[in-house]
Amino acid sequence: MRTQAPDFWNDAKQAEKVMKQVRELKGWIEGCEAVSRSVDDLNVLFDFAKEGEATEEEVDTHYAETLQLVEELELKNMLRGEADQMSCILKINSGAGGTESQDWASMLMRMYMRWAEANNYKLTVSNIQEGDEAGIKTVTLQLEGDFAYGYLKGENGVHRLVRVSPFNAQGKRMTSFASSLEAAFLSTLSIVCLSGIFIFYQIVFINRHIKMKLV
Repeated sequence: MRTQAPDFWNDAKQAEKVMKQVRELKGWIEGCEAVSRSVDDLNVLFDFAKEGEATEEEVDTHYAETLQLVEELELKNMLRGEADQMSCILKINSGAGGTESQDWASMLMRMYMRWAEANNYKLTVSNIQEGDEAGIKTVTLQLEGDFAYGYLKGENGVHRLVRVSPFNAQGKRMTSFASSLEAAFLSTLSIVCLSGIFIFYQIVFINRHIKMKLV
């Protein structure tokens, strides 16, 4: 194997890249083998059940375990993009609607913060601008940890809330909008703003996975 070559670690950066690929391939192999074994065991258990040597509850339990393994492998397949395993920067902006939209943006911020804490991501809140009466106008959340971007990339876009507004004296139903932008990043980066477009130095994917190298 290339990893066992005497000069393999001469280039530490390249060696680490290869070892990462090895770990990823090993993870796929182990996951597929686990599913295959579980399916085989399920078939055997089903045959036993037909002969009265296993109960229906045992079959159902093992079926649920097998299904869980398959779903975990499917999720892993969905998160195999180049940026998916990276940490994530999430920017929330309130839309048109004044206080109502600013309150909605604040609700989104708290939702993402609770999700980050529940999933053990390191969370940093920055660039927060409070609303005029309630809520926030904008905020940037930095979530550090494996697959943060992969899980959050689907949140990109405009989020809408329809409710009876607590800020409307007539108690009318109001529609509020807030947008979120997700970008993947490595451990360190710098950010500049040019004509309203955030450019992330080093390796960053914005919106449709547009890769930018500005180092």
